[in-house]
Amino acid sequence: MKRSMSILLLTTFFVIALVLVLYAQPRKGITAKKDVVQQKMFKGLNLTDEQKSKITDFRLALQKQTLPLQTELRARMTDLRLLKTEDKPNLNKIDQLIEQSEKIRTEIQKAKVRHQLEIRKILTLEQQKIWDSRTLKGPGQRLMGKRFKGARARL
Repeated sequence: MKRSMSILLLTTFFVIALVLVLYAQPRKGITAKKDVVQQKMFKGLNLTDEQKSKITDFRLALQKQTLPLQTELRARMTDLRLLKTEDKPNLNKIDQLIEQSEKIRTEIQKAKVRHQLEIRKILTLEQQKIWDSRTLKGPGQRLMGKRFKGARARL
């Protein structure tokens, strides 16, 4: 009896420890994807140290500007989800939240475009040509690797 109880406690301890270790692993989410996209955008541009420094400054300024907007947008989207689950949803409030959310998205998009144009200004003509060719492609096309090219051709 005591032996089976100690085995049960020991097993429980290991399961809890395993769960804690798994949750402690770094998440490979949006941040990792953004880093990959940024590396691909700047790959082959042969940026100088000064250009890299300015781009870092631009990126920090963009983050300072958009972080409050993104937080506000998340709050609006949470409110929208709650309003949609009410017994009698108020369509006027839902419409207002959607309009507010779109205004915030527009501000974020404007800030991102300004950021891209600031980066473009500090590039040389050759770098601008490479940058422009990558910017003209959509985000999905930039991320697609060689293995998807055949699939696109079949569509």
